Amino acid sequence: MDPGLDTLYSQTLSRSQHFRHFEDIISTIVLSRRPLSVVEIAYLHHIRNYEVVHVLTPLQAVIQVPGDDHTEVTFHHKSLSDFLLTEERSKSLFVSPAHHLRLAYLIFAATEWKPPREWTHGLVMSMWEPHWTAFLNSIGGEEGDIQQLCFQLQLLEIPDSPLQAFLATAFISTILYLGKGEAFKAPLYLLTEFPRHLALGVKKCSALDVPSWSWLESSIVAPPGPKTSYHLADGVLRTLKANVQYALTTINSKVNNSLRLLELLCNDVQFLL
Repeated sequence: MDPGLDTLYSQTLSRSQHFRHFEDIISTIVLSRRPLSVVEIAYLHHIRNYEVVHVLTPLQAVIQVPGDDHTEVTFHHKSLSDFLLTEERSKSLFVSPAHHLRLAYLIFAATEWKPPREWTHGLVMSMWEPHWTAFLNSIGGEEGDIQQLCFQLQLLEIPDSPLQAFLATAFISTILYLGKGEAFKAPLYLLTEFPRHLALGVKKCSALDVPSWSWLESSIVAPPGPKTSYHLADGVLRTLKANVQYALTTINSKVNNSLRLLELLCNDVQFLL
């Protein structure tokens, strides 16, 4: 740790700290799994390119601000990331790991919001999962996990957004695909809430808008391999069954060719139970 660098970083970043979107933009640059361009940062946060440039221009002493909107924005030195991720050093400038949740959601939502041309569906789906996992790891494995998760999710709601689709996919991916259910000590919450968010996500989708269903099949197909068993209390089991029935009924009423999806979901539920 270099006290001189900390002073430089604090003084420089404070030039833009009062600008709108400063926290979102800086957090995105720090936590992103790959460098993003001005266009990509603006797209993720539903703001104009010039708003990103407005925040970054006073920070050119520590951030490489490109001369166009399509070149990647980078820090001059990795020590700036270290500074921003260490709360006792950066203080009010600290980038909380909680921002991983918002990034996971915004990246997932890119499948719905006409993403930049270089953002393929496969790339988007591979980008959001690490942020979701990083968020789960950041909130630990104590009894407060569920409350903390619920609190953070309340901050995510954006009008006309696929929040429910994101939650359904993230919850089931945690238990089935990512193998992180044991690290996050509240798998039963994810398990029981998954089908409810699945149903709510389906309700928001247009039956005629085929791309909007791209998340659905991937969120209900169980991967091959060893099965995981859960011992459920009667109350938890009743909640799970009710939510599963809600999801089945909703999908059946909404999807034209629902038989295959229903079969997949039923197989998945049998696996989970």
